[in-house]
Amino acid sequence: MRGSNVLRLRRCLPIHRHHVSSPRWYSASAEPISDEEFLEACRSVYPRRKWHPWLKIGLAVSGGVDSMALVTLYSRALRSNTQLPKCHGIIIDHRAREESSEEAEWVADQLRTKFDIDSSIVKLEWPKNIDLNDTKRFETEARTLRYQALGRACKDHDISSLLVAHHADDQAETILMRLIKGRWRSGLQGMQSVQSIPECYGIYGVHNSGGIENERTKDFNLPLPIEKGKIEVLRPLLGFEKSRFIATCEEHCTKWVEDKTNQDKTLTSRNAIRHILRHHKLPQALTPRSLVSLANNMQSRVKSERKFAETLFNNAPMQLNLQTGSLIVRFPHTAALLSRPIITESDKRAARNTATLLLHRVAELVSPKEFSTIGQLASAVDRIWPSLTIDFPDKASKKTLNIEAFSMTGIHWAKWNKPSIFGLTGTLQAHHPYEWHLWRQPPHEYELEEKSIRIPSSTKRPEEAWKWHFFDGRYWIRIRNRLLRQDLTVRHFTDRDLAELGQSVNFASAEGDAAESRDRDGKHPMQNATRRLSLVASDYAFIKTALGLIKPHPLRRTLPAIFTKSLGKDVLIGLPTLDWAITDAAFAVRFWDRIHAPWEVRYKNVDMGKKSLKKSVARGIRRRDVLDVMRGAQQGFMWMRDEDLEGKGKVGGGGKERKDKLGFIR
Repeated sequence: MRGSNVLRLRRCLPIHRHHVSSPRWYSASAEPISDEEFLEACRSVYPRRKWHPWLKIGLAVSGGVDSMALVTLYSRALRSNTQLPKCHGIIIDHRAREESSEEAEWVADQLRTKFDIDSSIVKLEWPKNIDLNDTKRFETEARTLRYQALGRACKDHDISSLLVAHHADDQAETILMRLIKGRWRSGLQGMQSVQSIPECYGIYGVHNSGGIENERTKDFNLPLPIEKGKIEVLRPLLGFEKSRFIATCEEHCTKWVEDKTNQDKTLTSRNAIRHILRHHKLPQALTPRSLVSLANNMQSRVKSERKFAETLFNNAPMQLNLQTGSLIVRFPHTAALLSRPIITESDKRAARNTATLLLHRVAELVSPKEFSTIGQLASAVDRIWPSLTIDFPDKASKKTLNIEAFSMTGIHWAKWNKPSIFGLTGTLQAHHPYEWHLWRQPPHEYELEEKSIRIPSSTKRPEEAWKWHFFDGRYWIRIRNRLLRQDLTVRHFTDRDLAELGQSVNFASAEGDAAESRDRDGKHPMQNATRRLSLVASDYAFIKTALGLIKPHPLRRTLPAIFTKSLGKDVLIGLPTLDWAITDAAFAVRFWDRIHAPWEVRYKNVDMGKKSLKKSVARGIRRRDVLDVMRGAQQGFMWMRDEDLEGKGKVGGGGKERKDKLGFIR
């Protein structure tokens, strides 16, 4: 276990506060946080319009003085404000010290007996290969496991907001650590007072998921539902010093647990920073108050820039295709990126800041990555707005500005050199110079396995039968695998799969013809073989035709596809975002029940700002669109056959084409 630390309690000393030995580096004495101050702080992160007594809010409680002060203040607020949500304490038993379970039980007892607050104790499950003496890895693993446990506990108790007790001291430590690591500008914002719960990527119901966007979709049908919901971390006490937390607990006779490992300056980098701030005299610019002020100023500056970028985002015409995860957007002209004329180098830099924030906002709609730092998008600004380029290190960099396509942050960016889909006013241009097409960069070969998801048979693992999976950072998918003793795989569609698809159409068609011939000769009972194989052929043909409607063609390689195994080869089951499946998988069993959906797929939670979803989301490829193309191709083929295929007929205005068994262009 990680170091012995006998359970030590700090008892309340309401009269003689100076007896408490905890260092106070803001002032020798501090006032408790008042009920009015706490309520005002809560309103800043949890607006009053959200206050409802039937809701529940979470409190992350470790038993330390910080979280026990938070419990004290919230319990007092509940007594005087009947509209506040009820609270539920979440206690993490990290099990890294022998006494951690004892501490957790003590905290739960305090919440129940002193504050009349229900709580849950969540025990962390450490990886088997974790070395608790590897302090760097331990610190990283502990943070990840702790937030994931908090997130899952919130989900289990139907909690969407979690209060944590971070304070100004924590913020100062964070800023100094980031300065040391060279994280400038946005990194110097420090901890946010409101943010989505971290470290929970891909956990359904915790990470930006748990519901469906339906408030703005009543008047039309989306091609795919859009996920909605998330769990937020709220930090209402970032503006208060730790000394005031101690004073609060003393004032209200609240006991707390002290973990002496927090005082070991050799254990973690944060402990070392904490020791420096408390026990060393630093330049004025590096004092805790200066560091907190720096964070507040940077947050205010970035907030102002984001607000302006958000206005540009809301005004930019765009069309999001949920089926392919692609986006067509018209970016604003260079002059619109700043509220004043862009003249000086300083103006350019300010405009670049806005442009970078706008690109980050747009990229989030289609990016497969969890995080794309703002700095990664700097070179994209040069390509989209060349006049904002500040300098050219060499001649080669000038050439890079003239390219019309590039890949960055997992996204392929290509100029839209076609007639504008948004229309143009006052000009006869065929296309708009600031319109771009964005889609997921086609995955490399190594990513196919890395990004794939295995869906076990429901007969083998019933608990996995209807579980949500986050595929490629873009789609939430769940599948009911009814195959006996056979797994399914969700992975990207590839060019090889397209070639196999063409062969499958011809094979199934030929087998159908043979079965029909045997039936006519009376040599073989039909036994629905003709019907089954015809269905298979039409399904493959349908998918092949639908893929032909996806433009540009590289987009097909970004689609999620479902496969099973047959004779050691992947056999396509269906394409969930196009909502089409093979009737008879591998020609063996009727796999998909079209009445009871075999899968459910949703697009990731995206923030469309103030945009109308009806105007900003593409209609997508519908079944009727594909059938119309298939009928047109079939009719053209039949007409050509009547003309003895002498080349007199032309399908879709093209020349003579090779066609497969069903008359579809190969």
